Amino acid sequence: MARHLATWMSYEDIIRVADLKTRASRFERVRREVGAKEDEPVVVIDYLKPGAEKRGKLDAYNVGMHIRTSGFFGYLLVRSLAWMRPLRPMSYRYVEEQALIERWLGMVAEAARRDAGLAYEIAECARLIKGYGETHRRGKGNFLAIADALIENPPTADPREQAKAIRKAREAALADPEGKALGTALGKPVVWMKPVKSA
Repeated sequence: MARHLATWMSYEDIIRVADLKTRASRFERVRREVGAKEDEPVVVIDYLKPGAEKRGKLDAYNVGMHIRTSGFFGYLLVRSLAWMRPLRPMSYRYVEEQALIERWLGMVAEAARRDAGLAYEIAECARLIKGYGETHRRGKGNFLAIADALIENPPTADPREQAKAIRKAREAALADPEGKALGTALGKPVVWMKPVKSA
């Protein structure tokens, strides 16, 4: 639980990604990976697609950016995003993630009163929440599909059978993030939230 919670709380929004991409250790790792000599320049161009926090009309402006972070202006631009870290708790994404974390913790606590094995399988569902952008959206969608169909509205009162169904669905989602395998495990298609198009 502690490991999953720590990973979830360090979710990758644009502020964290900007921080990771502009760390000195990251540039040193890149130089090692390409085998650059000490006097050889290395050009690093990062692709960023932050995405709008709230889906809707802003999706039309959600375009990718290629930024040369090994250059002065590119580095300064991306690093300026990392400097916004103190504002992170005020963001919509932070509020959304905290609400989902509390929901997950509540589901685990409730299951623990019934069966330790069931609580463990629910705790492991946190593995579905990862990455950012489309990866995060799909993972979150899979998590919510399992929570709704198997955790909060279980098809069986037997905690062991419920735990087995959750494990099967979770493993299907991890093996196939696109949701087809999960849809088969749940017996119904997984539908993710789509952007709302303007009229």
